[in-house]
Amino acid sequence: MNIRSIIIFIISMVLLSSCEFLDTDMEEKFSFEDPLFLGINEILVSCNGSRITSQNAWTTEFDGLLEDYRINGSKLKYKELANNDRSRLCGLVKFLEVKPASFDSYSNNNKLAIWINTYHLMMINLIVEGYNQVNEPGKPQKPEFRSPLNIGNKGLRVFAEFKWLVFGAYRSLDQVEEEIDKLVGFKSKVSLYRGMVGFGPLPEKSLTTGNVHQFLNEGLYKMVNESIFYDDLSSPPSAFIPGSLELYMDNLSEKEVSLRKILADNLDQTVWGAVLDGSDLLLKENGQFKWKINFDPVNWQLAE
Repeated sequence: MNIRSIIIFIISMVLLSSCEFLDTDMEEKFSFEDPLFLGINEILVSCNGSRITSQNAWTTEFDGLLEDYRINGSKLKYKELANNDRSRLCGLVKFLEVKPASFDSYSNNNKLAIWINTYHLMMINLIVEGYNQVNEPGKPQKPEFRSPLNIGNKGLRVFAEFKWLVFGAYRSLDQVEEEIDKLVGFKSKVSLYRGMVGFGPLPEKSLTTGNVHQFLNEGLYKMVNESIFYDDLSSPPSAFIPGSLELYMDNLSEKEVSLRKILADNLDQTVWGAVLDGSDLLLKENGQFKWKINFDPVNWQLAE
């Protein structure tokens, strides 16, 4: 056996030995999407704490954490959580590392609840782990310097390039959101909590089969009827939408119809009356929509 063959053999044995089962009761191994293959433009979010292994214990612990640290739908006591309870949060995050053996047989609503819970925990974990390390040298201590887009390396795309071990594979926030989109479509773009002002709410309790659609629908209602300013006196009449949503619409021309339909379906006529009928947002005049969609400046301030 020549030297090259020996080196290849040794590398193969190291890689194979590193792929161990996470839990004897779970079906998946560590993914071959190992940090070795992730490249220098991606970061794995580490978490130190004991992994919760029981679904019931996980639900109870997550509900307790939300009860203790949630201020309202857009605010969390991040400073207290970062300083006092990181291990508790990590136990919740680490529970998500492996995929239950029966996951594929779950109902779509159950899968949806699990994926949204996963997204929210990843987002909370991202902010907490970087809470005290993200202020720029020479700049004052301000909440906006702790927003997800200012955490870690400024050259990284946080939603795409920060990775967690989720269900046996390394996944980004964007990749988890893709799983949510498969189950609920474009409206998840409006409803997910992203840790910053101008986004969807953080639920009071962990989501389940019974309350996941209520959470999505309430988030949609608040966004459409409380967060958007409708000006029927401008020319053309315009709906001013929080600019944060624009980040999740790579091409407005492709997704505008989906967004307009969401606005039309969720507009509360008892609130808007004669000022605006939801169907007006879908009308066209001379090939152009009667109402224009404008995005307000993005507010990246951390919701704290």
